Amino acid sequence: MKKRFFVFAAVCSLSIFLLNSVLTAKGWKKGYFRIEEVNGRKIFIDPNGKPFYSIAMCYAWGPDTGVYSEEAKDAKKGINDLIIMKKHGFNTLNLYGLFNLEEVLTWCDANEFAFYPRMNYYELPDFPKTLKEFPDFMDPDFRENAKKYFDAYCPIFKKHPCVQAIDMDQRWLFPLDWSGEKHVGKVMLGSASIKYMPKWLKKKYKKIEVLNKLWRKDYKSFNDILDDKEVIRNGVIRELTEQPWRLDIYEYALWTTDDFLKELTSYIRKIDIPQRMVTYTTEMPEVCPFPLSTKESSGLDFVSPVHYNSGQDLGRDWIGLGELLYMVKWHSDLQDMLSYISETGFRTSPLKQNPPFKMYAYSRDGDEDLAAEMYLRQTALENIWPWMGGWTHFKFYDKLFEGDFGYIRDDRTLKPVSDLGQYINDKLPVNYNKEKDTQVWIYYPKYAIAAPKACFRQFKSLVMILENDFLKEFDRMIEKCSKYIKKPSEDITKTELFTKLVDVFEEKWISFKFTSEIPEDDKPIIIGGNSLELLSMEDRKKLESKKVITMVQAGVMDDRCNKTDKWFLSLLDIDYEKFRPRITHLKLDKYFNNDGIASEKNKKDGIFGNNPAYSSESLPAGEKIFDCNGADIAFMFPDTSDGKNNNIQCSGQKIEFSPESCSVIHFLAASHDSDTVGSIEIVYSDGSKEKKFMGATVTDWKYTPVFGHAAVKGKSMDKKDVFMTHIAVNCNVTKKIKTIVLPVNKKIHIFAVTLEGGTSTGMNVDVNIKAGKKSSKGTAYWMVPLEKNEVPGKVLAAFSDGKAAVAQSKDGTKTVFLYDALTWKGEDNELSKDVDFTSEILKEILFK
Repeated sequence: MKKRFFVFAAVCSLSIFLLNSVLTAKGWKKGYFRIEEVNGRKIFIDPNGKPFYSIAMCYAWGPDTGVYSEEAKDAKKGINDLIIMKKHGFNTLNLYGLFNLEEVLTWCDANEFAFYPRMNYYELPDFPKTLKEFPDFMDPDFRENAKKYFDAYCPIFKKHPCVQAIDMDQRWLFPLDWSGEKHVGKVMLGSASIKYMPKWLKKKYKKIEVLNKLWRKDYKSFNDILDDKEVIRNGVIRELTEQPWRLDIYEYALWTTDDFLKELTSYIRKIDIPQRMVTYTTEMPEVCPFPLSTKESSGLDFVSPVHYNSGQDLGRDWIGLGELLYMVKWHSDLQDMLSYISETGFRTSPLKQNPPFKMYAYSRDGDEDLAAEMYLRQTALENIWPWMGGWTHFKFYDKLFEGDFGYIRDDRTLKPVSDLGQYINDKLPVNYNKEKDTQVWIYYPKYAIAAPKACFRQFKSLVMILENDFLKEFDRMIEKCSKYIKKPSEDITKTELFTKLVDVFEEKWISFKFTSEIPEDDKPIIIGGNSLELLSMEDRKKLESKKVITMVQAGVMDDRCNKTDKWFLSLLDIDYEKFRPRITHLKLDKYFNNDGIASEKNKKDGIFGNNPAYSSESLPAGEKIFDCNGADIAFMFPDTSDGKNNNIQCSGQKIEFSPESCSVIHFLAASHDSDTVGSIEIVYSDGSKEKKFMGATVTDWKYTPVFGHAAVKGKSMDKKDVFMTHIAVNCNVTKKIKTIVLPVNKKIHIFAVTLEGGTSTGMNVDVNIKAGKKSSKGTAYWMVPLEKNEVPGKVLAAFSDGKAAVAQSKDGTKTVFLYDALTWKGEDNELSKDVDFTSEILKEILFK
């Protein structure tokens, strides 16, 4: 194979014109690319008016480094690579660098090769480099700079029908969370965008009284926001935790991007052709996040996510199907646009960082055959999904500083992925059928994008569970192709993957759709991700009359970050008051060994480390229960009388008590002289032990806590602000605790301990579940220990101790999972790995 390739390359070098004449099609002389709806399905239409499914190669004129890096200056060698791409079944060039533009466009016109440029307008010589990653979208100079970039290229593009679309390679306004764990609370708005924010809020709310009620503020005018140091400090938006203004600031940040896109897309069509399609590159759903743009709001024509299989998925979903499926469907459904994968690729070596970075674009170290198999799996799926218009493999040569994931090697020998690709790229069946009518809705309201937690991990699992029957059949088809991965030939096109995949998709696929509005029909609605902790009161009311399946602890707080009752229990007609977590305030007097509190009458009564003590007058009443942080937990405050010890200075003390079933241990703590760390040991009644850190740090008493939150703000004897921190440690609710062993760290002081029973939201909750004749066991990340007799309706699955695991209301319209069946973090023994088990339960709920 290598010998044949070198001969082919030599022929290309000797006579590009001759080979080009052989490959040249009729050519595109006029017309333009567009999207049309044919038989109910949105598809690309080429300049000749024919359906066009885009199979693209991402390219930047040779390797970024290495012996061919100078070839960008040679148009003939660049055209030679295009010929090779076409020979391998590609029909689209996704171009990074705009080199030799006229020559490339002319070749693409003549060869019916689509041209899809990635426009890096921020690389202009006079473009502010500080705005590259986090642009100031409301800055007029920024917008003018972006337009100047397109001024240079659009007049060239408008002469060539091969230009499929212009990709604006958009940047973001939030730091990336590659783990998918959370929505980052740091919004990187520039100075012009911050200055414009009061105008946007005024337009949205009209009256300042409306905003004050929502934000719990007392502003005189909208401009007062700019002077509110709780929201903006030193010219930047402060970290957003669970404040009620979080939603508006998120929405505003996304709006600034959308407004910029709308202006720029309009400008591009003005200097190019009015029909020119425009898009932008987006990343992981939710956790970047990117604007939920629509054609109407931004002027964009389709959405272009990039997909890199995460190293986290290798343990269970090593082919990355759940992430790929969730990513493209989420974007397509919520933005109501055709989806096009603008980059997908697989590193066979991780990024050269310390430690090596395996978070994305990963297959397995040095395993080129595995990368080829993943390529087959993903391209086959992308071809049959009705919401897809094409895909781009990244990239022709290796991008060496980012790891080894090129299509061919730098010496132009074939990798297994390219050897396979030349037989499959233009032979895999394309499904031109419209998407079947929706059978199941997955609810994701627009405000969920601002929730502290993301649905990313749960949704990857949910779509795999939902489509388990199809994906298993798909796996069987891939298995029959396995012999052709190492030794490719045209015989692979005779397998079921090529002859029956579309039919199997039509038969086995459960047609689901993400929706940001509660549907009017009576189809089942699944609520299945952490973001739905922010489920609004209005939505809960609407969902009362719907068939709902809740696979998450929906209703911990509403859409303005108010703490609420657990709404999923009310679905089952369970009075939350009867099930409110049991609270136990531990009596710690006999363990107190330090007096850190003094009174104004006796200022030298106590000492905190080497510092003057807390002032008792500024603290909660002694020997009384007080609520902290919006009444989310209560502590019994110690006796503050002079001459009494009132805290435990930690040195490994064992706090013993009657065995308690407990989900969270709450500490009221502080550290003297500096931030510090400490771990506790939990001893259960069965003899097992578990070590847990008290958060990332126990904050110095002089500072507002970085982790946890300030449960108490008081004064020290020298009149300085001082704090006590609420630290919550999750534990295994299925066991009873009898002893807590405190840290060996005398900097840490503990003033009170509260045990919370009921729901477990922590790690390592080992459960054993049975549904009908099937059973499963493993680690879940939360569970609700609800007795069967507390469920008025039907129990569909139970834990090994007989408590309800999946419960249904009497009328069968509301179903609640009382454990986390979806979160998968790549740990050992996770319950969500058992896709078959959860899939059977879900199908039973949906269709029987």
